[in-house]
Amino acid sequence: MVRIFVAWFAVLSIAAACLAGPSAAQDLDGKGSVGASGGLVLITGDKDLSRKAQPRLLGHFDLRYVMHPRLAVHGTFGRGWNSYSGRADTLTIIEPITFGLEYRHVMDQRPRYLPHVGAGVGVYSMWVRKSLKVTRDPITLENRHTVDWGMNVTGGLEYFMTRSVTVNYDFVWHKIFSADMKDFPSEFGGDDSFIQFVIGVNYYFSMDVLKGGGK
Repeated sequence: MVRIFVAWFAVLSIAAACLAGPSAAQDLDGKGSVGASGGLVLITGDKDLSRKAQPRLLGHFDLRYVMHPRLAVHGTFGRGWNSYSGRADTLTIIEPITFGLEYRHVMDQRPRYLPHVGAGVGVYSMWVRKSLKVTRDPITLENRHTVDWGMNVTGGLEYFMTRSVTVNYDFVWHKIFSADMKDFPSEFGGDDSFIQFVIGVNYYFSMDVLKGGGK
C-alpha cells in the first residue's frame, strides 16, 4: 500500500511540474471545485485501535466553494482502513464525512502555490472487522460499529497545473468523540483519532455553469 501511495505521489508531482500553468488563485472567488484524493491513514487512538496498527489507504471525494480568494468551505466523503501486525484477519474500517473552513494564503510572488490551513467537523463511521464479520464486545455483545461526531485540523498546499486544475498535498488530523465505556467496557471504549497524508486533484469551475450560464 505504501508503494501505491509513493507511485501516486510521484505521478502527480511530475504532472504538476510538467503541466503547470499560470495561477488563477486571485480569480477563484465564487468558483466551486470537485476533486478526488488518496493517501495514507494511520489510527493513533484509542490505544486498542492503534496498537500495532499499520498505515493503509484512504480515498475520498472533495467538494469546495471559494467564498473569497482567501476563504473557502470544503467537504469530503471517504473510506479507508488500517490492518494490524500479527492479526492478518482484522481490519478497522473508517468512513469520514467532513465539512470545514479553509484559510488560503495567496502569494503574489509565487502565484502557482496556494498554502492553506483549515478546521472542521465531521461524522465518522468506524468498525472493527475480523474474518469479514463485525466484532462484538465480549461483555455487552454490542457490535463494534460506531457513528460519532468529531473534528479535524488541516494544513497543506495547492499547486496550479492549469488555471482550472490543481494538485493538493495535505496533512490532516482527526479527533473523534467516541468514548463509550458502557457499550464497550472490555476494550475500544475510548476516543478515537487518526492522521492522514493526502494527495489529490481538483477541477475548478464557475458556479454559473450550474445555473445554465457563464463559462
